[in-house]
Amino acid sequence: MLPRHFVYAPQERRQWRANATGQFAFPRTIRRVAIIGAGPVGLACAHAFLQTNRRAALDNQTPPFSTIRVFEQNASVGGTWQYSDQVDQTVQFPSTNPIPTAWDQAEAGTAANLGQYVGNIYRDLRTNLPTNVMCFPDAAFPNQCPTFPHHPAVLQYVQTYAQTTGVLPLIQFRTRLVHLTWCAASAEWSCQLQSVTEQAPQPTPRVERFDAVIVCIGHFDVPFVPEIPGLSALATSRCPGLPRLLHSRQYKTSDIAQGQRVVVVGGGPSGKDIIREIMPHAAHVYQSVRNPEQVFSLDNFRAWHPGTAGEFTVCAGIQAFDPQSGSVRFTDGQVIPCPDLVIFATGYLYSVPFLPQLSAPELDGAMAKYENSPPLLQSSFPTKEAPTPSNILITNGHQMHNLYYQLFYIPNPTLSFPVLLTKVAPLPMAYYQAQLLARVYAGQVPLPDQAHMYHHHAHEIQDQPPGSLRHLFADQEVDYKNALAEWVDDTDVLDYVSEEWAERRRQAFPLRAKVLGY
Repeated sequence: MLPRHFVYAPQERRQWRANATGQFAFPRTIRRVAIIGAGPVGLACAHAFLQTNRRAALDNQTPPFSTIRVFEQNASVGGTWQYSDQVDQTVQFPSTNPIPTAWDQAEAGTAANLGQYVGNIYRDLRTNLPTNVMCFPDAAFPNQCPTFPHHPAVLQYVQTYAQTTGVLPLIQFRTRLVHLTWCAASAEWSCQLQSVTEQAPQPTPRVERFDAVIVCIGHFDVPFVPEIPGLSALATSRCPGLPRLLHSRQYKTSDIAQGQRVVVVGGGPSGKDIIREIMPHAAHVYQSVRNPEQVFSLDNFRAWHPGTAGEFTVCAGIQAFDPQSGSVRFTDGQVIPCPDLVIFATGYLYSVPFLPQLSAPELDGAMAKYENSPPLLQSSFPTKEAPTPSNILITNGHQMHNLYYQLFYIPNPTLSFPVLLTKVAPLPMAYYQAQLLARVYAGQVPLPDQAHMYHHHAHEIQDQPPGSLRHLFADQEVDYKNALAEWVDDTDVLDYVSEEWAERRRQAFPLRAKVLGY
């Protein structure tokens, strides 16, 4: 078995290049590429493919890509960095389905809200990484920008990047990918799209075909709210006086907690940020966490904001809600009589709603058994038949399956998913993965055969904890990016991570504590 530090490392790439016995042969030359999403990841991909064409033209060669199209369902670029005061009213409690019901409505032709963005960030959000760590490698933030800026500065940076790289003409806004189907006979992807314009406000369906599809929709769209006894009944109760339920996606400003008794469920970055914002306003904040390491530091908050903190209590995980009284019972026996507000900072589900043929929540148990001892299967790509463990992409939404290097869908590598990783600097990661994708799809860098990809993936999933930790890359970020640079094998295209950047990355959180106090 490959040791963990070797699964994603430059040495692994060198070893494969030296000992490769086979390469993956794409079913046809990739000339037409679709990029789904015009957030930072989609922009990085569009830029990389444009650069590949430009390099070919400078060398008096035919550009490898005849069509580069970006489809964005909103009215402008920016992805998750776009803020909206509008609160998403579609969140369900609990929320455990990675295919949202709203997508079924879109498929039925009722997607009249295209271009009307409902954001998932809150008004006063700051970055948790300094600008010289989080920026694209080829574009620094403006000198006047604060080290940890508010989200409007990041959105402006992303919009400027779209303009200066020349990718804006490639983007079709207010366009949603409804369904994605592989056509085996022609070896191409059929994209069923819906668009709206000012002249045609009703969704207009159409189909376009591509040789490869890059999915850049992020993983902060479908909220995860765990199933807890009594939660569903509480959410649907008409009785007055019961607590209001929110997911962190719906949280916008701290005044929602004014004078309230608030339970915040979770101890990740969003949970702690929300607690930090509402502490001066709430009458009492209760933080429910299962891991003691995720407890909000009240002492640190008081040191930076003396005299502004209300009451704060740490609680265990929630055992049950009482839908009649609204009380909350915790696993250690503690009970809180009906709070005013419960905010679930419980994260999001990975979701590919336009690929229902690769989604099967009921296969979750089968996947656990399969991945404990995975056979080295050749691809079994589904068209209409039910998915199997060797080709499934999504089960319960806590992780994605059958991906090589966290990027290429092994049964059909013309489908890829950049920046699924967590605990990384997403914009630099997007740049590295995009440059590799462009070179692979241009036929300039080889992709291993499927046997090798399954073999590598088997080592990865055997060596890492199950669940969402599969995409947790906090301790592998630099090695992984260096492995991508080794794979590309051209420092003019993609260079190794500098030691200066790596050191800034290591010092990012201590610097944030020094500058912001958390």
